[in-house]
Amino acid sequence: MKEKILEVRDLHKKFENVVALEGVSFSMDKTEFVVVLGPSGSGKSTLLMSIAGFVKPDKGDIYLNNVRIN
Repeated sequence: MKEKILEVRDLHKKFENVVALEGVSFSMDKTEFVVVLGPSGSGKSTLLMSIAGFVKPDKGDIYLNNVRIN
């Protein structure tokens, strides 16, 4: 079994009436390279800012090396 280094589970974030993230889930192991791709306004920056700890998700969890970081 591969060792997960990052896991995002059911992430949601809303700014007033704008839904930035809705049910985002993925995981990656230490041998993977992940690219976040999408059109303007699709939530890429919000996702990365949530992982970095600059934006607090409304719902969901972020795990780094099996430790919840949000």
